[in-house]
Amino acid sequence: MATVYGSSNAERVHRRYQQELARVREDADLSDGGKQRRIAKAYVTAVRELEQLRGAIKAQRTTDSAAAAQKVHSIGDLIRPGMDPGAAAVSYRDAQDRVGQITNSDEALRLLSRAERSGDYVLGRALAAHAVDMGWRHIVDAYADGHPQWGRAVQEHDSARPSFGARVHEEAYTQAPSRPVELGYLSDREAAVVAGL
Repeated sequence: MATVYGSSNAERVHRRYQQELARVREDADLSDGGKQRRIAKAYVTAVRELEQLRGAIKAQRTTDSAAAAQKVHSIGDLIRPGMDPGAAAVSYRDAQDRVGQITNSDEALRLLSRAERSGDYVLGRALAAHAVDMGWRHIVDAYADGHPQWGRAVQEHDSARPSFGARVHEEAYTQAPSRPVELGYLSDREAAVVAGL
């Protein structure tokens, strides 16, 4: 299940805005101009907070996605005592170049099976990572069965990529609140001036 970032923060912003809107509208001591200023301030503040939240969600998602992809495409867990990490990295890059040309999942599965049987762990990892990139889930699952640590990294990678529903949910929650009628045809910039912001 993909994480839905920021929905509780967005809910708080919307709730605070609606509460302030209700308070101002019910305040009989405020003139129409005073109400418009307070409503403009509440509206502009909510819009700005939601824009900041949208930016923070995007940054967090990018960070999480990059970290998860790094784990899926890493060979750090394959390096054994006595192995030269530099040589392993070169071997992995060569294997990545080799498997990057594969566009057929059956061919990839055959090569993965051969790599696993012969103990070519670097080629196996390159194939598994390529399968993640290509969306060949049956190969990813087959490799993850024998490599549970890597399988957990794939699960993390999958959860860092939001589903369509999660993205829609986040977009909906971080959208600007509906414009109050008291702002009439004022643009957001004009509303900010009225609010003194």
